[in-house]
Amino acid sequence: TTGQSPVTLTGVGDPTPIRTYRASADYWKVMYIPPVRGRYFTDAEDREGGPPVVVLSYALWKNRLVFDPGIVGRSLTLNGQEYAVVCVASPDYILSPPAEQVWLPLAIPVSRNDDHSDHEIRVYGLLRAGVPLTQAAREIGEFQRGIAAQDKAAWVSATIRVQPVADSIVGDGRTLILTLLGAVALVLLIVCANVANLLIARSAVRRGEIAIRAALGAARARIVAQLLVESLLLGMAGGALGVGVATAGVRFLVSSPVSVPRLQDVTVNGPVLGFAFALSFGCSLVFGLLPALRAAKLDLQQTLRDGGRESAGAVRERSRAVLVIGELCLTQVLLIAAGLLIRSAMLLASVSPGFATSNLLVANVLLPGARYTTPALREAGFQRIEDAIAAIPGVESVGRTMIAPIHGGGWDCNAFREGADKNDPSAVDAKVRTADPNFFTTMHTPLLRGRMFTSADLADGPPVAIVSQALARRLFGSANPIGRRVANCIGSNATPAWHEIVGVTGDMHADGLAIDAPPELYYPTTQFVNQTNSFVVRGNVPVTTLLPSIRRAVAGIDPLVALSAVSTMDDAIGRTLAVPRFTMWLLTLLGATGLILALVGVYGVIAYVVTQRTREIGIRMALGADSGGIQWMLVRQGLILGIIGTAIGTAASLAATRYLGNLMFGV
Repeated sequence: TTGQSPVTLTGVGDPTPIRTYRASADYWKVMYIPPVRGRYFTDAEDREGGPPVVVLSYALWKNRLVFDPGIVGRSLTLNGQEYAVVCVASPDYILSPPAEQVWLPLAIPVSRNDDHSDHEIRVYGLLRAGVPLTQAAREIGEFQRGIAAQDKAAWVSATIRVQPVADSIVGDGRTLILTLLGAVALVLLIVCANVANLLIARSAVRRGEIAIRAALGAARARIVAQLLVESLLLGMAGGALGVGVATAGVRFLVSSPVSVPRLQDVTVNGPVLGFAFALSFGCSLVFGLLPALRAAKLDLQQTLRDGGRESAGAVRERSRAVLVIGELCLTQVLLIAAGLLIRSAMLLASVSPGFATSNLLVANVLLPGARYTTPALREAGFQRIEDAIAAIPGVESVGRTMIAPIHGGGWDCNAFREGADKNDPSAVDAKVRTADPNFFTTMHTPLLRGRMFTSADLADGPPVAIVSQALARRLFGSANPIGRRVANCIGSNATPAWHEIVGVTGDMHADGLAIDAPPELYYPTTQFVNQTNSFVVRGNVPVTTLLPSIRRAVAGIDPLVALSAVSTMDDAIGRTLAVPRFTMWLLTLLGATGLILALVGVYGVIAYVVTQRTREIGIRMALGADSGGIQWMLVRQGLILGIIGTAIGTAASLAATRYLGNLMFGV
């Protein structure tokens, strides 16, 4: 399967750009999920010159076609061409989030079977029963090495990467999910330690009661069972309250802009309730057992003789100290992780993207291929739309490119300096974008050398290019690149198309603020024409107020053309920062919760010690001890626990926070 440029759906309400993929008939056999309507592609349809058919996503059928029961067999107009609907895919399709999209047959031309220069297709396969993934990867790798050896000019890697589908779906989200799971687990342990500590203290207070029960004939097992039931009631009540909080929290998470795989499918359902019940029951049982056993194990005669008071030696139980130290240790790990993420977020927010983001609007325009059949027609259509937008009162400037920064990566390529061949090790992995004469001016990206593109850079004129500062430095070092020539990656049988460098611009963090500015190679829109362009519009007034006028201007040029992926640049950058901000705030909340719980635990232990040592303190003061010395004696116990807990926690943080490397920036 492979993605391609969106197509425009017409004849169903307003013209709408629809995300598009191409998939082979075998793809549907491998990834088979029973369709809601119809059937998937056949081998006869997945061939060059095959009939125009389409598979619809469930979201498209639901939102645009209102669950039309007769949709299979009906024709839809995509980019001005009629396609017969053969299938509505299942809503459980897992390889992409629910979205309005279509699949067309891959239909690879026979002439391209031996073309290894185009590396855009993603392959899925089913393993035979009993075959490990490593063996499959080794066998596929043999074919890969053979292709690489036969066609060295095609830039085919001699290695191949094979991964389970689940890993490809989760992707980089795995680190985030595991980090949050670990943080929540630490808070859970802090809570359990806190409750266990308080139960130990409470059981000490109840020594007299327990001794009387034992004296009246209660067996130790009955006493332990009673205390465990009390612990279970506390745990289950807390679990029920937690489920209520989780229900509200899930509603917030699903509606948040954070990009977590399958987040939209998360619900508080039966398995979740079962897990919450089992977790509450297990934690109550495990952490309530120690206090129950300790309470039931007592010297009956000595306890009754003491009136149920705990002796001085029992007050200093190591178990309570260990639990408090553990709480402080875990809290320290959470607080250090939260502090690092806060620092990371501050550094990330201070990064300049390389252009001015304020009052800048981005909108994509897709021209129907059936009406704009040649590059000249497409370029003329885009120029008319640009002129119409520029004429709107309140528009300061407007420019266009094939993909706007932050809204997607450019076309990956290898950039070569003149005189190099395809195997030159000095080639630079770069991204190709287009730009019209107004693009850099509208973006407020500085020109460092040379000139911008002009209206004189025509399709049949001398090929020219502008390079970013990063690409100029990588290709030519400190030398002046103006007047030098550069080419991008090419097919195995093509002749290099050399472009004269006429300008050098500042670097843009086009893939996000957390990613280094990539080397970029810009061609004029007239010399590298696409079916889709991103328009960047800067306003003299709040740019969002101009959107209705922009839509009317575009419709006035061509009523079958619509805007898509409309957003301000500030909003687009905000979406790229949603995950680090979400992680920062959540870990900060969990760290603060852990700190409060740890403080409650320390306070509870020290307060209990003070209560139990009231007679001792009175005797000390009667013998001449001053109040300051008494206070220091008691506070010292808390300080010792605090110093030990934070010291161990700091050491543990050195190991734990290394795992957060992928979630941090500049730290």
